[in-house]
Amino acid sequence: MLSSREFARLEQKIMYAVILIVILSSSVFSYVYLNKSLENRLINANRVVELTFLSILENCLEDINDFGQEVDFEKLRKFALKRERYSQVRVLNAKGLEVFRMNRKSGSVEEVLGESLQNKSHRYYIQAAQDLDVGEVYISPLDYNVEKGVTYKDQITFRIAKKLLDGSILVLNIDSLYILNRVSLTERYFFSLEKKVRHIENRLLPDYLSKITFDFNKIGNEKFVVEPWSLFIGFNPKQEYKEFLFVLVLISFFSALVIFLLNLLSKRILSNRRFYAALENLALESAAFTLTDEKGTIKAVNHKFQDISGYSKKETLGKTFNLINSGIHEKEFWENMWDTIASGQIWTGTIQNKAKDGHSFWLETIIAPIKKNDDEIEGFFSFGIDITKSVKLEEKLGALRVQNVASINKMSSHLAHEYGTPLGIIQSSKEILEELVFSKLPKDQKLTKHFNNIQYGLDQINSINNMIRFLGRKSIDLPDISNQCSLLRVIEDSTFLLAKDIEHYGIDLKFVKDQLDIKVKGHYTLLVQVFVNLLNNSIFALKKNQNKKIVIEINEFKDHIELFISDNGEGIPEEISENIFDSFFTSKKLNEGSGLGLSFCREVLEFYGGSIDYVPSLEGAKFKVTYLK
Repeated sequence: MLSSREFARLEQKIMYAVILIVILSSSVFSYVYLNKSLENRLINANRVVELTFLSILENCLEDINDFGQEVDFEKLRKFALKRERYSQVRVLNAKGLEVFRMNRKSGSVEEVLGESLQNKSHRYYIQAAQDLDVGEVYISPLDYNVEKGVTYKDQITFRIAKKLLDGSILVLNIDSLYILNRVSLTERYFFSLEKKVRHIENRLLPDYLSKITFDFNKIGNEKFVVEPWSLFIGFNPKQEYKEFLFVLVLISFFSALVIFLLNLLSKRILSNRRFYAALENLALESAAFTLTDEKGTIKAVNHKFQDISGYSKKETLGKTFNLINSGIHEKEFWENMWDTIASGQIWTGTIQNKAKDGHSFWLETIIAPIKKNDDEIEGFFSFGIDITKSVKLEEKLGALRVQNVASINKMSSHLAHEYGTPLGIIQSSKEILEELVFSKLPKDQKLTKHFNNIQYGLDQINSINNMIRFLGRKSIDLPDISNQCSLLRVIEDSTFLLAKDIEHYGIDLKFVKDQLDIKVKGHYTLLVQVFVNLLNNSIFALKKNQNKKIVIEINEFKDHIELFISDNGEGIPEEISENIFDSFFTSKKLNEGSGLGLSFCREVLEFYGGSIDYVPSLEGAKFKVTYLK
């Protein structure tokens, strides 16, 4: 019996053998497939080239027949300038000497004159044309393009000639580059007049050549003499060789990778049977699972779905999800879900359902399509995690928050009323004491400063008390909603009140005042207090900064104003940004803030139809204040 180590070695050898077999079989398959693919592509390219060449030839025959049987040099000049398909337009006399020639090269056309005209009597196509009857057209064989004695074997051309009444011959040379552009094959193809391949070194692939057969009967013109055309089309073997090797390496790599992963996975599964079984049970029984057809009719459910919904398997199969529809979600909600899954995508979301006994339950749901091999959807499956306890707990917490806020508002109103009386007594006593002191003693600078400090403290307490009273107000205490004031005055007076603090801490306050004398809805005193609160928060945030900056920006719209106030302080942590407008919420120390400032700002602005929002910023804190005009 083999030991565990010997068994492992044997298993490894078997795996290597399988990898080798897969690589060899995939190599043979890819080689055969590549051969067949290239043959089919050559057949298609063959047809394209034949039709293109015959189309060019037909156009050329129409051109040469348009000239009639007499020489018209002016007409020839215009023709040469207009027709880009010809590299040369020539007229030769009966002896084969050129009497007229127009050359086209690189887009420009020029006429050849005098001694530059040549004797072409020795060329085969001239000799063949001299044997024609008047008006008959000769089509030369396909030939390589020759310029100044140099033969270009990658450029194919042909010529057509027509014998005229006076015995002269009209010859049109078709531009080889025009032919290549019309054929428009990629660089993977090449043409050859001989049955041989240009690239033969270091190749595993055979020659891929196909002879093109031209059927001149498709042209339908009987007045021409044509010599057989011989043309081969093929692939560049080097390019195909590279692609073949790349495919071979790719297949070999992925074959080895798949076998390795399968081997690794099989070991992992076999060595963790209990874990795999537990995972399977968790996936199926910890979530409500359903399976439907493409119309949403339920075909299968698991025990968890039956437990949560209260419906048995028998009661559920054959029904749709209308069985547990709570009626809470809007029509658009379901349309969005169906549009998503019907397009083959996965949908996720929270659904409130109704159980058999009438109680609601919530599922965090994932719905995915099941597709056939042709990507046609044949059904859907869904997994839903029961989050009912979490939703109900959040509802209770929300109700508790509302109750707490109501209690705080009630207490605020009571405290404001209770504080108002003693504050009035203190204010009156301070004024009487001040009058008595200065009636018997000369005014002293120190005494005046102390009385001013007392008055400042009373003003601060009154300001806080007013905010508390506004937060706990009743409808009969509300200010007039139709009040309006100058926004420019609000900003200027607010900055004036805090000018000493701004100067003391060395803060750079930037504010553009041009054309800002705009009336906005709101009571002047309340809006000043709002802006003072915002400025105070920025000043407090900048105390420890070296470079301190506050920027006030204003944008005017048709029916409202948007004001942005920002600083480059430490900013507001993301985790508390949602709570900063709650009453009595503060991140400052007990002696640094009451937690009423931003809550007061929101209450005032919303009363006049405006708003205040915190705007996340890369630097410091930024608030957006909206005023109605």
